Amino acid sequence: MNSHLAEHLPLGKFPRISIAEGTELHHFGTLDASNHQLDRPIWVSDVFEGAHDYKNFGVPAPRYTKLITSISFEILDLNGVRLQPIAMQLKIYDHSEWNRCLAKYLSSSGVLGIVYAGREIFLPEPAKVIKNMSSQPC
Repeated sequence: MNSHLAEHLPLGKFPRISIAEGTELHHFGTLDASNHQLDRPIWVSDVFEGAHDYKNFGVPAPRYTKLITSISFEILDLNGVRLQPIAMQLKIYDHSEWNRCLAKYLSSSGVLGIVYAGREIFLPEPAKVIKNMSSQPC
């Protein structure tokens, strides 16, 4: 699947954006810092308002989680790319399956994250870049 994804999403052509150590990232969803580990991909934003837009996306989010980066790292800027048509071309219709596929492709390519649709940041392996997180009910 990664080779097919590489045909549609050649990572070498995208500009890079730096994320500084200690950057606050924001997430609205089911993530609970006291009960979950960062063992699966996650969508976050470095702009609170950007994450807040997803507070009531589909199903109202039960929690807000603030995450703090542990290292400085670069992410690829995919703004202007539409990921949903790529998923459809690869016959991946489930969002969770798409996130796993995208995470595997990015991780195997050594990419720590992407930014997409403004300031939406996808971290394929968040434990590699997050040192601290705290959650509170919405």
